[in-house]
Amino acid sequence: MPDPTPQECLMHTSRRAASALVGLSSAMAGVSGCGIDPAPPAAPGVSSLAPSAAAETTQAATETRSAEEVFGDLAKTIDSAKLVKTYTEDDDPNKLLGRPNGYTSKVAFSDSRIAKKDLEFTESDAIERGGSVEVYPDAEGAKQRADYIQTIGKSSSALANEYDYLKGPILVRVTGILPPSKAKDYQVALG
Repeated sequence: MPDPTPQECLMHTSRRAASALVGLSSAMAGVSGCGIDPAPPAAPGVSSLAPSAAAETTQAATETRSAEEVFGDLAKTIDSAKLVKTYTEDDDPNKLLGRPNGYTSKVAFSDSRIAKKDLEFTESDAIERGGSVEVYPDAEGAKQRADYIQTIGKSSSALANEYDYLKGPILVRVTGILPPSKAKDYQVALG
């Protein structure tokens, strides 16, 4: 039997995708002859279903943006936010930049709505002064980091008192010094 044409593969894949919810394994076996390798099994607790095309497009566009570019967009909406530092692998305080399970880029920012008295004895790039933007290779990495930070915050409210806003592989960390109504400006600007 000759190999199917690309059009036949596409039609076959479309029909099979419709039945994927009923029988994902048969759908993957049915397209393997079209040169499409089935996805490896997902880790326990992780869905192996692919996101929608719109979600893939949004995530792909977000993945190519750096933390500095993301911050630039935030600053267009939030006049009080100012870029303080773009981190490198040599000066990243968390030692996560470019490392396994870490972010691909990170910046720190300040927010002039925070009273100077609340900033005594903090470093110029401290989260307390405004926040940071961290961009990960994927959405799961950003979510794991946000979950980790929030777990620390629950055990010690003095440490890691912050708001965390996620959008795909982007994590925007905002100081807990800002009241919720002002911190929410970052969530709205992130989209």
